[in-house]
Amino acid sequence: MYSLFYCKLQRLTPGDFVPRGPGLQGHISTNPLTNIFALSPSAGRDSSTDITARGYLGLRPPLGAGPSSGVLPEISGSIIGVVLNKSHLCPSPLEQRVHSLALLTMGSISANIPLTPLDHAPPGNYSCSLSYLPLRPGVDPSQAFDVLHEALHRTFVQLPWVSGRVWPQSPSAPGWRPSQREIRHGAVDIDGPRPYQLKFHQLESPMSYDELKELAFPTDVFEDSELIWAPFMPDINTGPEVFVAQANFIPGGCILTSGMYHSAGDGAAVVAVLKLWADHCCALQMDKGSSSPVVPPGPESSDRGVLQRIWENEGQGRDTVDSIDPEAWRLLGLDPPGVGESAESDAKETNDCENGDGGKEAQQAHPARVARSAIFYVPPEKFIALQKESLAAFADSAEGGGHSGISGSDAICALIWRCTLRARAMAGGVQRKSDSPKGNICNPDAMARLDMPVDGRFDFSLALPTPYLGNLTVINQVFMPVIRLIAHKTPLGVVARTIRDRANKIHTASLLDAYALARRVPDFQQLSLRNSSLDSTAMLMAPLLMYPTGSLSYGSRLFGNGGRPEALRTPMWAFNRFTRISFVLPK
Repeated sequence: MYSLFYCKLQRLTPGDFVPRGPGLQGHISTNPLTNIFALSPSAGRDSSTDITARGYLGLRPPLGAGPSSGVLPEISGSIIGVVLNKSHLCPSPLEQRVHSLALLTMGSISANIPLTPLDHAPPGNYSCSLSYLPLRPGVDPSQAFDVLHEALHRTFVQLPWVSGRVWPQSPSAPGWRPSQREIRHGAVDIDGPRPYQLKFHQLESPMSYDELKELAFPTDVFEDSELIWAPFMPDINTGPEVFVAQANFIPGGCILTSGMYHSAGDGAAVVAVLKLWADHCCALQMDKGSSSPVVPPGPESSDRGVLQRIWENEGQGRDTVDSIDPEAWRLLGLDPPGVGESAESDAKETNDCENGDGGKEAQQAHPARVARSAIFYVPPEKFIALQKESLAAFADSAEGGGHSGISGSDAICALIWRCTLRARAMAGGVQRKSDSPKGNICNPDAMARLDMPVDGRFDFSLALPTPYLGNLTVINQVFMPVIRLIAHKTPLGVVARTIRDRANKIHTASLLDAYALARRVPDFQQLSLRNSSLDSTAMLMAPLLMYPTGSLSYGSRLFGNGGRPEALRTPMWAFNRFTRISFVLPK
């Protein structure tokens, strides 16, 4: 069964890991001097990379002979970054392994990881999820929290950057440009303190877990501030944590809130981190010797320089704005140059909550105007029928022309989009004005815009590591005149096919072009994805039907349902106050 979570009114390595990949030989050792990877010339691009000691780096001598010779390069001073003379914004695997070496041998050293151009595109908020986990009879919340806490600690040991914080990069850093951000983190000792990023909270709930389940886990029982300790949109100048979590206990269950600061990673990256955390939870609940070691994503997954290197090899030399299709800007959620006065641009009417600071004030700018959330369930047979009906309706339409190819996700998103705009148009129909802005539902010529996040990992390049733990989500922007979208004579299949046609324009060449545009902006603030206002004709819809809820198990000794979440939700308090958003979720 599929569940539809539908908000009616507005918008949403170092460390102890197993070496893998070409040129990475070594072993895990209790001796920090041997717990490193060989820097083999067979690592491809690394062999021709000139790493230099500049100022604060304190690396000497130059890395001529790597640890494979048994000689550990002498390290002194405070290493806070490694400069690559060719592409300082895109650290190579060698740079990351140098960071690993330094962190393993000098536990107090911090590492700085510059974020990629695509990391600067999302809004500066936490993308949190709520996992509803039933507790087994007799399990005390402190027992469950103890395992969750230790498991997250082990996750941080294997992926230390997830324990870090996001900061504005210093203007003195090589290659700095305005609004450049970076992740700063240190080593995480397996014997060190457990992470403060996970908090324990005993909710004062009027309902038990079973009562919430009976009501389909509604999202309006608790405010966001009760479920997660971090603000929805923190000030970047305070150094937001990369990862935050809170275990909220009610009688019979746990609402596990977790999320990543959006500049550090997108939804796919969060899922990979949650999977690692859950695997550690399972391992801690198994009898000693009966579980296999938990293997984290390889170091190549945390390599923020891989996008740049792929673009250099596969970007076909298109490095100027004039040589790139202007429509590539839309993959970044931005208008192409010269479209500022179009009807499509008017559909935005953005609010003041953008990528940066001042989020709290923006959320509370209009406290009296609050959207309400609702949850609708679509049974599997109805979901399949909806897709078939959409295909048939499109084939029979004047625009069919023998075309096919409408997914179930296309169909359900088309239905939500049309129903939402129909309801808004009916509510605003009594005050229609032809002189209203074209982004206003009251204008008969209004243009509707649908923004749908799309994971670009599948099409960016075959050379992209799996998983890639940065941001590689782009926006599928779909436009349609409101009057046509909501018309009863417009078949739903036509709306669904419009969504599919735009999605089909996302491919390797367009993704590489979008990256090329992003890397050339003089100020990363220009990439800020601004959220549409409640009064605009635009909305954001996130189809998450492929979210792997079935593969996430936090252990069956402490949690019921085999340790798997019984439901997935999103904190809605902040969203309901400044943007129009809808989620399509698996049950």
